[in-house]
Amino acid sequence: MTIASAILKEYVGSYTSKDNSIFEVLVEDARLYIEFNNSTRQAMIPTAEDKFFIDDYFSVIQFNRKKGDIIGFTINFRREKADYIKVE
Repeated sequence: MTIASAILKEYVGSYTSKDNSIFEVLVEDARLYIEFNNSTRQAMIPTAEDKFFIDDYFSVIQFNRKKGDIIGFTINFRREKADYIKVE
């Protein structure tokens, strides 16, 4: 699945959880990446609209929208879910 660069830019930003952990989502070379607390960057593979897979961690990220705008995401990792709110 291919996603237009203009749409990829909608996901870019900082996301935080209740425990104050931070994920950065960025675009590089027309691909979406996620970075946790300034550590290793992982490619996000689109699987559906607003839904991505992170191969190295077998995780699924579902971006959440409100009135068309990205407001956060839910990550499913090892059968556990965590919600992150977009702060930038």
